[in-house]
Amino acid sequence: MNKWLIIALVGLLLFTNGNKAKRKNWAIASGSARSAIAGNDVETLHATSLQEKSEPTPARTRTRHTVSATVAKLENIQVKEGDRVKIGQVLVDNPDERKFLETKRRELELAIATNQPVPIPPSPPIADYSAEVAAVESARAMLASLNQTPLPEYRFRTEELIEVMDRDIIRERQALALERVRSEQVLNQAIANLQTAKSDYQQRLSDYQSKVMEVQRENAERELLQAKFRRDLAELQLNFSNTGATLSPYSGRVRQVKVLGQSESGLKVEITLLVSER
Repeated sequence: MNKWLIIALVGLLLFTNGNKAKRKNWAIASGSARSAIAGNDVETLHATSLQEKSEPTPARTRTRHTVSATVAKLENIQVKEGDRVKIGQVLVDNPDERKFLETKRRELELAIATNQPVPIPPSPPIADYSAEVAAVESARAMLASLNQTPLPEYRFRTEELIEVMDRDIIRERQALALERVRSEQVLNQAIANLQTAKSDYQQRLSDYQSKVMEVQRENAERELLQAKFRRDLAELQLNFSNTGATLSPYSGRVRQVKVLGQSESGLKVEITLLVSER
């Protein structure tokens, strides 16, 4: 009985070991097969990776661009966040302010054109006293001639006889004396005329010099005013360029519209664009 039990146990052990060996060989074979498949997959993935590296796909990037502008009121902003814009599209416009500045610019240009220096008036002609001098010389000559003309002599010595017998001589002497007086008056008038002519010329010279000084003073004031007009025009032209329409330099999307603050010319605005680039 024990002999047969021992034989049965030995046979069972042999059978069990044989099945284990078969399962081990099958596992080894299966592992080899899976290794081969895995190796093929690795080679396939490696080949795919190499192909992807050899043919890269361009990536799309987005760049931010900031546009600064000045507006008189927020209604002048023509875009809002999220809007799609094209290159050259109006972002900010100030039509009312631009019209006002254009009118002011024309007024300043007209003021500059009309506020020109006044020319210096011509000086008075050189004085000519030839006529007055000639009259004086003629009167002197006449007076000298009359003074050299002797008075006619009386024929009688007593006054009674002279008054009775030399009446013609008395009239001649009176006439000559009267001519001398008149000649002196003519000479005095000629001298007075010469002095008046000289005084008049001196007055004209003084008036001319005063006029020149007045014109020079007015021209100096005009130059100061002209400089102010030109400064105002330059400042206005700068404001005009800042107040004009602001165009988009790129095509893209409005990411942000931001008010930076208040300035003398208006509200400072900053518009950020997202621009797609390859």
